[in-house]
Amino acid sequence: MSLLSILLDPLLGPLIACGIIVVVHAVPFFVDRFGYRKSGIPGPFLAQLSDSWLARQAASGKRSEAVHEEHKKYGSFVRIAPNHISISDPEALQVIYAHGNGTLKTEFYDAFVSIRRGLFNTRDRAEHTRKRKVISHIFSPKNVQDFEPNIRSAMAKLFVQLDKIINAPEGTKSYLGTNYFRKKNSRAFLDILPWFNYVAFDIIGDLVFGEPFGMIDAARDMAAVAKGGELRELGTLYHVEPIAVAQSFLDTKYAGEKDASQSGAEVTYIPAIRILNERGDFSATLGTIPPWARPYVKKLPWFQKGDKACQNLAGLAIAAVNRRLNNPTDRVDLLARLQQGKDDSGQPLGKEELTAEALTQLIAGSDTTSNPRALSKLQQELDEALGESTDLPWFEQLKKLPYLEACINEALRRNLASMELLVIIASFVRKYDVILEYPQDQLETREGFLRKPMGCVVGLKQRLEK
Repeated sequence: MSLLSILLDPLLGPLIACGIIVVVHAVPFFVDRFGYRKSGIPGPFLAQLSDSWLARQAASGKRSEAVHEEHKKYGSFVRIAPNHISISDPEALQVIYAHGNGTLKTEFYDAFVSIRRGLFNTRDRAEHTRKRKVISHIFSPKNVQDFEPNIRSAMAKLFVQLDKIINAPEGTKSYLGTNYFRKKNSRAFLDILPWFNYVAFDIIGDLVFGEPFGMIDAARDMAAVAKGGELRELGTLYHVEPIAVAQSFLDTKYAGEKDASQSGAEVTYIPAIRILNERGDFSATLGTIPPWARPYVKKLPWFQKGDKACQNLAGLAIAAVNRRLNNPTDRVDLLARLQQGKDDSGQPLGKEELTAEALTQLIAGSDTTSNPRALSKLQQELDEALGESTDLPWFEQLKKLPYLEACINEALRRNLASMELLVIIASFVRKYDVILEYPQDQLETREGFLRKPMGCVVGLKQRLEK
């Protein structure tokens, strides 16, 4: 029998495949080239043999919770994959993440490469230093301050939409766009999470791509994306070399390009928020799987769906960047700052690299968090600081409020995101009286690359009226 006929044999083929899988996991386990197992670090039995335990936890959306449970069982050091040890000890932070200690990002980050490597997922130190030099100027205090009008514009649109809902007649049960609400006891009850997602996407779309996606006005999750042959080769997300994405766009020079709608490229509308979440689930799970196995795993139905989400998200960046580049403007935003950046040799970002970094900013800037507690204390501080004014507050009025600052610090610490959250949270809780519809319920979350709430139903009514 030939080798091919043996592999195709309905009985022998599966046995050989199982044997290969066993050998691939057993040989590294017993050889123990780096001495991982000699230390006797405990963990789930399956995690000692295979990456499948960690992949399963990641795919379930409960990875950090599962790892935390293992730490409660085994202590500070837990093996969660054959070559992956989780450490829960504050003293380890400086050792592991210290600058100049020689450690590099792992192959986990290869699963997040789309279009080409960006600042977030590059694993080469020299390339990371170059990208950081080109990009870091974007988030200087002066540049960040210039972005405030974009944030205020999005919040003004949000308030128009929420006021429509709040001013609906008592007893109303209806939809605004795709968002269900009902009016009861002088309050409008609705899931507030989609609305803050619309705000986040419209702000980052405005800053990165030159115009909002229009989600707030449309009251639905939708964004224009390039479609068709130009995305044909956007498949394997772990490649080190640039992926051939939208060649009709990326292989041309800036001058003389046509708009996507004029160059024969189709444009369609996609649910970008849902796709971003699917992309996070997919990439965070794919990253736990050995690189050699990823092309095969991606043929499975769940991974095919996530791979498609990555393609659509990349198409979103391609369509938006090309629309902006084909219609030059003197407006001040993140994309303009990215175009102005230069490395040590005086070279700006190429178009493919520019699009990849814009996509990175889209993903980083559209993540939202939610914490419904301590509203009354925050509202009291805002009332005292802002007086009787019902206008949207300015950053200068907010940046030194201690309790507001503490609320922001609970979530993250970054110049642009800090200002964004200061303005959004302060203006929202100042304008509306907010209660949870089910305060006794635990906030349901799901973890992809980041942990995100699944929904948050609140009751709103206006606090201040002109």
